[in-house]
Amino acid sequence: MRFLARAIAPALLLAACVCGPAAAQIPGGSPSDGGGFRRSYLAEAYRAVDVVVVMWESAWLSSDTHTLAALYTDDAVYFPANARVSASGRGAVERALAGLLPSRKDLEMKMVDFSASGDMAYYAGHYVFKTDPDAGPVGAETGTFVLILQHSPRGWRIRSHVEKPDPAPSSAPPTAAAAQVDSTPPAPRS
Repeated sequence: MRFLARAIAPALLLAACVCGPAAAQIPGGSPSDGGGFRRSYLAEAYRAVDVVVVMWESAWLSSDTHTLAALYTDDAVYFPANARVSASGRGAVERALAGLLPSRKDLEMKMVDFSASGDMAYYAGHYVFKTDPDAGPVGAETGTFVLILQHSPRGWRIRSHVEKPDPAPSSAPPTAAAAQVDSTPPAPRS
């Protein structure tokens, strides 16, 4: 009997580990709900994260570095565009953002991708900062951003913020490597 108990116990433990946490990985969800819970969880997480992003944009446009910093976790990391170093910790993030505010105006952000799982979410998109409002498109910095957010008792907060500027337009003629991108075979000779 002891042999049978020793043989069955690991199988029961394995079944509990495999089946139990699967439902618990999505808060309140069940793997048998046909994906309905996942959709509602994503919709709820998106609404909450979008509030944080709108607050970030509003704080940026009003040059409110204190509110900006409050939207980050205590251990947040910020990787500004064109910077050689990152800012680690809420205080350093606040100083980095305060240093950028004077040179970046008229922010526009467009979300391209979003997802969430458990207490983590990402929000990615494109940004445009006017660096000189009178210079038109020439006076703009454009690029891609990714926000990694973490849910805590304070709500969703930015854990990691990465910006990647778009490459500057080049007026140089295309290189030989760029010309080789077209892989269309030449027309046959007669």
